[in-house]
Amino acid sequence: DFFLQKLQKIIEKYVPIKKTPDINKKSYTILSRNGKSILKKKQRLWKLYLRTKDITIYQEFRKVSNQLRLITRKSVKELEKNICQKAKTNSKSFWKYVNQNRKFRTVVPDLYNTAAKDKTNMTKSDTEKAEVLVKQYSSVFTNETDMIWDLPNNVNQNENIRIHFDSITIAKKLNDLSINKSPGPDGINSRILVELGDHIAPSLSIIYQKSFDTATVPSKWKEANITPIFKKGDKKDPENYRPVSLTSL
Repeated sequence: DFFLQKLQKIIEKYVPIKKTPDINKKSYTILSRNGKSILKKKQRLWKLYLRTKDITIYQEFRKVSNQLRLITRKSVKELEKNICQKAKTNSKSFWKYVNQNRKFRTVVPDLYNTAAKDKTNMTKSDTEKAEVLVKQYSSVFTNETDMIWDLPNNVNQNENIRIHFDSITIAKKLNDLSINKSPGPDGINSRILVELGDHIAPSLSIIYQKSFDTATVPSKWKEANITPIFKKGDKKDPENYRPVSLTSL
């Protein structure tokens, strides 16, 4: 927790935050400089027409609108082509674009509040939905008990096996991370880990070594953002949703 808190403070102090607009077919952020100038011209002509009601200005407005429509369609095709070409290496951008352009959004409807599946007793808020899903997932969760594994006869049980987590290997693994991965509950973006890999690797090696030697896992590693994914059957039945966990990187 101490390491995470220090890293988060460094991010808040030194990492700039940039809000990027959503890219979809209704957005003009995909236009080139020439396309944006035509868009401004269209807006000026429309305002001028509203003031003058001049038919020649309206005709010019329609001409510019058609020109802008062609440029927008071409820009969208180029954007989609670029996204498809990079889909294998950057699937996140592909699915983001697909989800933004879906006509229907997939949401979890009101769920049965009891195992009897009584339609008169349904959840009424997102909080109640979450509580019902947590109860369902907890009921099917397998609690692993401590057990001693039977080792083969050729293995010396008294032999001390030492596994060392060196900072060089950890730094290499951090540098190989994909910058397109989504952050987990700790909010640490993969780009941060890639850029600071060589600097934070020694600290991580100590944490990994301590965790392995003491057979304990830091509490933050046990946290996850869980998303319910519908399988099949009745969408109101919580049993028909499987949990997908997003853990910290």
